[in-house]
Amino acid sequence: WNIYSPKYAPVRVVEFPGGKNKSLELRDMDPGDFAKAQRVFPESQKVRLTFKVLTRQTSGELDIDVRSKTSGNYRPIRIWFDTDGNIKAEKGKGNTIVLMAYQKDIWYSFVVDIDTKAKKYAVKINMSSMLKDALFSESGDVSSVERLVFRTGPYRGVELTNFTDPEKDHPVEPSVFYRDDVTSKTLK
Repeated sequence: WNIYSPKYAPVRVVEFPGGKNKSLELRDMDPGDFAKAQRVFPESQKVRLTFKVLTRQTSGELDIDVRSKTSGNYRPIRIWFDTDGNIKAEKGKGNTIVLMAYQKDIWYSFVVDIDTKAKKYAVKINMSSMLKDALFSESGDVSSVERLVFRTGPYRGVELTNFTDPEKDHPVEPSVFYRDDVTSKTLK
């Protein structure tokens, strides 16, 4: 795992749900920054990603991006837990759809199948198909994908800190997300 863990947005391994089965916690109390954890997997044209997410609130934001190193098309797959209590995805460029409402303290199991040649992906949540044959979020060619990113704030492109007025730079009510059981499997 590669992490970005500022003072008010720590990323850490915790004993949750238990001492033998730990998970990665992203806790965000920062009004101008985010917590981020990214997992690099073998560069693939077709891949299945699986992971579980649990949130402690229905008002936080957790972006889940599948990234490519293809110039200009860095985030072809975008899924997120939105602050309005819904899990959303982008189906084609700029077309946001609601996949389902989410509740706090429940594990959501994701299966994301990606095919870069077809420029499409599919999402299952808790074994129910939520999205089939969705076009990538970015319209250009994506030759492969190679990383899964979990981030508690909006994408900024370049990884620079969002400057905050020092008078307002104090911890806020935390958004807490747990991530567990991440796997990737290259498909033929």
